[in-house]
Amino acid sequence: MVQDAKSDRVKQLLKENEKYLRKLGSKLQEAKAAAGRSGHDVDEIGSASFLKNSETTLENEDEDDQTK
Repeated sequence: MVQDAKSDRVKQLLKENEKYLRKLGSKLQEAKAAAGRSGHDVDEIGSASFLKNSETTLENEDEDDQTK
């Protein structure tokens, strides 16, 4: 019974992780597309800044999901 509960929790965490990674990938693609449209290369500094902002956004969304 305890093992089943652990397995269920691991499955839930994997689903949440997959959701997080999909959102992050989507936001990264959006940033690259926006940079391409404006004629700018997405450099490492810009990518790092974007990823940091995306992580904050996704953490807030994750907190909202957990409160539901």
